[in-house]
Amino acid sequence: MADMSFVNFSAAPAEAEDPEKAMLMNTLLVSLFIIAVYGGGAAMKCVQGPALVAEILIGLLFASLGWFPEEFIEAFKSLGYVGLLLMIFDGGVHMDMSMLKKVGARAFALAVSGCFAPVIMIWLVYAYGFGYEFKAAVAAGTALSSTAIGFTVQVLNDNGILQDHLGQLIMAGAMLDDVISLILLAMLGGMSSEG
Repeated sequence: MADMSFVNFSAAPAEAEDPEKAMLMNTLLVSLFIIAVYGGGAAMKCVQGPALVAEILIGLLFASLGWFPEEFIEAFKSLGYVGLLLMIFDGGVHMDMSMLKKVGARAFALAVSGCFAPVIMIWLVYAYGFGYEFKAAVAAGTALSSTAIGFTVQVLNDNGILQDHLGQLIMAGAMLDDVISLILLAMLGGMSSEG
């Protein structure tokens, strides 16, 4: 096995003696990250799992080990937001309006129950089990009520059920759930700003 003692993953580029060497190392680390993310996603697809899970885990691994260069973090966060918007756009494009009319009432019921059930359950556990005040308990429940629509779209698309009746029901419910969650977060923000 190769000795990697010459690589100092935790050293900041400002502390490096040679800026060209630091830039080369950062470029190599980012390249390794991209290859690892792609490879992890491909490996997960081989075992019939959602590739996005492996990609997230590899990102967490690189971040926790300090292998990702700090000056690239903001750029990759921006790319992540763009990727999330593209995944949501992809889900909206794949929505079948005639199917949405058929599943609309069930999707709305799914969204309302999927949004308010976590809020109520977490509020009960936090308020009565742990003694938190009302706003903190509701804030925790609201944070857990979001569906992560981008993740949902990707998993449904990877498994080929995005266009099915069930996939359209899940998509419509997830989109409505996220809208309701955003409204709840805005209301919670208004409650906290009032003191």
